[in-house]
Amino acid sequence: MLGTDRLVTNTFFSFATNAVRIGVNLVVFILLARSLTVSDFGIFTFAFTVATIISYAADFGLFYTECG
Repeated sequence: MLGTDRLVTNTFFSFATNAVRIGVNLVVFILLARSLTVSDFGIFTFAFTVATIISYAADFGLFYTECG
């Protein structure tokens, strides 16, 4: 039973951290959208999207090779 309890706890914390991350991103994007001009927010969104794609490409498969 100890393994099952640990699995449930780790799964809960994984979901909780993802939920907090998504909530914080939502609040930050709303505040930025309210405070920046339309063109500045468009530039920010484009830069954020490019940075996200680059980070996924840079991390592609690295997590699984380190853990395995």
